[in-house]
Amino acid sequence: MPNEVVNARIIMAMEKLWTSVLVIREFGRRFTTFQSLLLPEEYDKIIAGKLKGIVPIMSQEEFHNQMVTLDPGVESERPFVGEAIWSLYYIYRAFTVRQALKVQDGLEKKKLQVWNKDFQGKHDSATERMLGTIFTQEELLQFDAGDGFGATTKIMNAIEVRLLNEMNDWIFNRHFHKIDVEKQEAIQNSITVGGDFNIGGDFTGDDKAISNRNIRPLS
Repeated sequence: MPNEVVNARIIMAMEKLWTSVLVIREFGRRFTTFQSLLLPEEYDKIIAGKLKGIVPIMSQEEFHNQMVTLDPGVESERPFVGEAIWSLYYIYRAFTVRQALKVQDGLEKKKLQVWNKDFQGKHDSATERMLGTIFTQEELLQFDAGDGFGATTKIMNAIEVRLLNEMNDWIFNRHFHKIDVEKQEAIQNSITVGGDFNIGGDFTGDDKAISNRNIRPLS
């Protein structure tokens, strides 16, 4: 296949994946923007109805129906974007949808959790392990500075920057960051069950599914 044809196909794949990122971002921020406006101790204002309308309320069925339409056909582009980019995209989607789902669950239970707490209000080890594959512990602590104010948005922005950097590297330098097969399988198994995102579950397998050597932590 001529290089110009390959280049065009790669750029099309990148455009489709990035379009999906923007759709996922919009979906996630509908549920999590309040975390950049309110401190955790102020979340009760939403539950009490004083800030009614700041977070969308929908049934579990409606939430699921919207979730499954976030990235139609994107996986068909995977061969053209490389495993480093695909894994970052995978984590971005899992993190964003998990945060949105926790807010939806919190509205039903009348208790909104901070970003790094799970559905029961305990430490969200699943999210920590997932983010630990691409961020250092120091970076994760920086995201949580200021009582976690706006942490979800900061993390989403950071992953988006990583994605853009990897995309630029591949498009302009023509070089894949390759991921070890065993580690790639570990990260997929930790996030998915039966081909769908295990948004509510815990992670299994290697906590460092993507090594810092292959997908570099933010500097």
